[in-house]
Order: sequence, then C-alpha cells, then structure tokens
Amino acid sequence: MERGLRPEMAGAVFRFRGRAWSVLIAGAVGALGFVVLVPLSAHFFPGWLDSGLRLDPARRLLSPFGGDAPRLWLGTDALGRNFAARLCVAAPNSLLLAFGAALLAVIPGAVFGALAATSRFLDVILMRFADALLTLPPLVLALALLTLSGPGVAGLVIALAVPEFPRVMRYARVLCQGFACEPWYEAARGLGLSSWRLLVSQMFPALLVPLAVVFGQVFAIALLVESLLGFLGLGLPVDSPGWGSLLAEGRGYLRVAPHLVVLPGLCIAVTIFSVQVLADSVRWRSREAY
Repeated sequence: MERGLRPEMAGAVFRFRGRAWSVLIAGAVGALGFVVLVPLSAHFFPGWLDSGLRLDPARRLLSPFGGDAPRLWLGTDALGRNFAARLCVAAPNSLLLAFGAALLAVIPGAVFGALAATSRFLDVILMRFADALLTLPPLVLALALLTLSGPGVAGLVIALAVPEFPRVMRYARVLCQGFACEPWYEAARGLGLSSWRLLVSQMFPALLVPLAVVFGQVFAIALLVESLLGFLGLGLPVDSPGWGSLLAEGRGYLRVAPHLVVLPGLCIAVTIFSVQVLADSVRWRSREAY
C-alpha cells in the first residue's frame, strides 16, 4: 500500500499504474513489431526494396511526403534513393548484428558465470579474466577487437559481444551463488545430485528469467554501439548499410534534408526504448510471480 493513502485510494493508484504499464508495454511491442516486420514485408515487394539501392540524381534530397508520395513517402537521400526502402534495407542488418552479439555475450556468459559459482578454482581464473576485460572502456575494447579481426560481420559481432561478456558472467555468478542458498537448491543437493546435474537441472532453469532481462539490455547496448561504429565508418559495408551508416551519410545534409538524420536516429531510439520496456516488464512480472 502507498504510504499515506487510504486503502481505496491506494487500490485506484495501483490500478492506474497497471493500466499505464500495460499501455506502455503494448506500445513497445507494437513499435518493435513495426521495426521488425516492415523490412520483412518489404522483401515481398522486391521492386520497391530495390529502389533503396537505385541511384536517381534527378530526385535527390526530396522531402518526406512530397513529390511522388505513394512510392517516396519518406523522401530520398543525396543520391536519389528511396529513403523508406533504404531504412528497410538497413533494419535487418542492424537488428541481426545486435541479436547475434547479445546471444554471443549472454549464453557463454551465463555458462561461465554458473561454472564460476560452483568451482572455486574456475571462479578465480574466470573472475580475473573478467576483471581484465572490465578495465578497458567498452568502446575502446570494441574498436581494438574490430581492428584485430578486420571488417566483416563476424568481426563486428565479436567486437559487440566481448565487452558485454564479462558483465553477464559476473551477473550470472552472483545469481547462482544466491540460488545455492535457496531451500529448493538445498533440497535438490540433499537428494544426492552431482554438481553437473545440479547445474543443468536447477541453476540454468532458474537463470532463464533474469537472463531474458539481461538479453534485452545487452541487445539495446549492442544496437547502440553498432550504430556508433557505423556512424564512425567502421560498421557494415556500403552495399549493406545499418542505421548508423545512414546517420553518417546524412549528417552532411542536416540543414537541407534533416530527415536523413532524424529518421534513422528515430528507428534506433524507438527500438532501444521498446526493448528496454519489454525487459523491464519481464523483470516486474517475475517479481510479482515470486
């Protein structure tokens, strides 16, 4: 109950909060679904999607909702390419890179964190390794890894995942150490299960909900860093751009064609906001369940 509120007033406040939170979650799901489904649906219209790659200097820098509105409803870029189609071309590149980096950071991080929590020897080695990685700023570490691996999708995924790996590992370790003090874990250990069976049957299932929240956070960070690397010219190649690359292309035309910067930035911001809201909703729902 809210402090200082009568019971009926507190109930009204809680109901309002629940409705507002539901509306926010629905909006986040809708926004994220739009971002994901638009590029997928665009592949069913390859002619329109190819207009994001075709050069047409006669239509360069058209403003949104001007000129040929049915086909160029978000205008064109400096080379006359359909900017709406170009955003759709860039969306899968940015989203898949961030998703792959989140998988590469969360799954091994959870496994090694759980191993560190169950073995003192591994705990010392893995935590010192994590401390060494955490001494470097994430962006500096990503740039160093990208320089070593060279350009390419694999190098980008590794450069995005490695800075987040030690954070996920330390978080999973702390969670598993807490789980080891729970009655349900003590009961499972009392049944005579081996350390490996305890890890697989007890620890990993208990980690699923917390790691779902962490996955959303790592995904958002990876998308932001990937956009920053693309903005610096270190991201995907020109023939398969990401949202950060579109930002870099449009910054020279900010005064005459602001939509070239505003629209990719809005895609990045809406996606990150949606993922964060969904991650927060998972965390709060899990707290209510327990």
